[in-house]
Amino acid sequence: MFGLVGGPLVSLVGVLVILGAIPAEGPVQVLVAPEFIWELGIGIYLIVKGYRTSSPALAGTQDAATV
Repeated sequence: MFGLVGGPLVSLVGVLVILGAIPAEGPVQVLVAPEFIWELGIGIYLIVKGYRTSSPALAGTQDAATV
């Protein structure tokens, strides 16, 4: 949910800054907090838990690494 809410908010704040409606360093930048939480959370999750080696995307890479 953080990513689904945060992504549009980041886009909206970016457009408003480009159009000059809000300052680039203003308190409105707090609206991008959900996106920050999402990015931080997914990064920590992947570092701690790692990728599933049984996933279809990684299935062919194990054979190529042993050759």
